Amino acid sequence: MATQLMEAVQKRLSLPPLVKVTPEKEVDAKNLPAAPFHQVLLVAVAAALYKVSRTNEGCVRLLMSGKHENWLDLDEAYGKRLPAVIEKVNSYGVADPLATEQLMRKMADTCLLILHEELASHINTESVREFMSGQRHDILVYMPADLQLGKFFNDNVWDDQTNHMEGPVSNLMHKIEDLFS
Repeated sequence: MATQLMEAVQKRLSLPPLVKVTPEKEVDAKNLPAAPFHQVLLVAVAAALYKVSRTNEGCVRLLMSGKHENWLDLDEAYGKRLPAVIEKVNSYGVADPLATEQLMRKMADTCLLILHEELASHINTESVREFMSGQRHDILVYMPADLQLGKFFNDNVWDDQTNHMEGPVSNLMHKIEDLFS
């Protein structure tokens, strides 16, 4: 996989560098989040795109995004839980919900643009699913544990801290996971 989506969006939007959040990095004594606000927004967006890419219909929506007025809406990934996701993300920074949602949509547009650029020569549902499968671990290493996206997706795997680990053995296991996801 040539492109890491999270880092590509960070560079394209001129965001501050992303900070890996590993299980051994604790939240400090003042209970401040371990990840910067822009990173939490980007994690929530990238995870939503990953979730959408798990079905053929979702992959088709990602392929059609940007070509018609019916671009991917974050509501598709989060459903009625989007306001709760925005509220949770806002706990990492000082922003009003409307500004947070607008920034998340801008990040989603950028993610989709990068996805289309990366897959331009071989774009189909399987290449979308494969590309997004390769992004899963990259999303997880930047996701703070207390974000708890798994509860919004009804998928506890996102909140399992062993999925956030890195190192030679962990990286090998994540590559095997990516092959089967």
